[in-house]
Amino acid sequence: MSVVNGRKLPGVRSLKVAFDTRNIKSVVSTGQPTGADVGGARVKDILNSGRTYTQNFPLTIQGKTYYTLYGITYPEGNYSPSSRDGVTPGLNNITAGKLYSCSRDLNYFAFDEDTNTWVADSYFTGERINGHCYDTYDGLSGDGVSSEHLKFQQNYDNIKSTFPNATHIVIGSHAAENNDDDAATLSRLKEIGVTDAIVGASRPEYIAVGKVNRPETHTFVFENVAAEVVKLNLGLPLEDKTSGGMIFSGTAEQNDIVISPSFNPVSESSNDYTLEAWIKRSTTGRTDGIIGDLQYNWFGIYINTSNLIVFGHKHQTPSETRIETISNGTVAAGVWTHVVCTFTEGNGMRIYINGVLDKTDLSDTVAFGLSGTDRGVRYIGSYYTGVPTSGNEFLGEIAIVNCYNNALSDSEVKETYNSSKSRFGV
Repeated sequence: MSVVNGRKLPGVRSLKVAFDTRNIKSVVSTGQPTGADVGGARVKDILNSGRTYTQNFPLTIQGKTYYTLYGITYPEGNYSPSSRDGVTPGLNNITAGKLYSCSRDLNYFAFDEDTNTWVADSYFTGERINGHCYDTYDGLSGDGVSSEHLKFQQNYDNIKSTFPNATHIVIGSHAAENNDDDAATLSRLKEIGVTDAIVGASRPEYIAVGKVNRPETHTFVFENVAAEVVKLNLGLPLEDKTSGGMIFSGTAEQNDIVISPSFNPVSESSNDYTLEAWIKRSTTGRTDGIIGDLQYNWFGIYINTSNLIVFGHKHQTPSETRIETISNGTVAAGVWTHVVCTFTEGNGMRIYINGVLDKTDLSDTVAFGLSGTDRGVRYIGSYYTGVPTSGNEFLGEIAIVNCYNNALSDSEVKETYNSSKSRFGV
């Protein structure tokens, strides 16, 4: 039994997917707010930091506050969205009043995650925007470029010392080409995730978000809308351990699901597997897909209109036979529920609700014999996505999805439930 993110995970080496909203540090979106956004939540998978989960629209996390950040080159009014350089409350918001504007050229803000408040203006002594903007381009109205670099360095060091749990935000906007001219400034920027993409670049637009020397918290985006515009949707606090699950709107289309790297939950040596999730439904009497796959329904879990858990899989042979079993217990709305479904070759299918064995089905005990990357779990928040209007997307929150290529025992299911239930007030 291994401990990950404060909870025990049985057979962690058998994990194939480990999705947890506590590992989501921000919501990243490229493209215009009315256009086809790509990117989405960036989830640090405990199994593989290089593994990415994506979706076609930025899904939000319950308990976080969202902001839309832009950096735009000069003249800012000539680019789209016009003059939105700065920090605006809301997701994909280009109409509300800004919390902070940006100017030329190194714009610096900080959010203290111990108090969940923005660090006061008095900690910033830059040339513009109540001290938040440091003009390293020419220092026209101040004491010169060298002085602006020095002010930034002093402010950064003071905030770093005074607020050790702060999230630092830098927006390079309007001729930020000299942010890299001072080695001391550049070294500090790199502590919060700025990369060499800005070094030597002509008027780069970029956004860096992160905690000091904490690479797992860093997000860096560079001219991702156009050669003159950068955008970031940001959820704060980054590491709030009280935040809930990812919010799914239940829309009948493929833009409100999370796409996991496709995998086959069975292993080469065994056809046993486990699907686990913590969920909170918004309402009852509808189909809510929890975990699904490609259009052939190889593996998955959903809740039917009778509020019962349906656990199913399909055999490659004979004739791609579909097997399902249905729980005895129901899943209510408005409360967190722990769902685990297991298959053991020779010992059938099992459904657990809140750590307790609810259903044993011995009608299916034979081997799967599945192969190929298209025969595996793929979606979180949907059960079947073969067509854009499949109508089974989840409505509510999903916080954890773990998939194992072995079948958890009764005691292991109980233990993983007990180790995480306090997080959900159960």
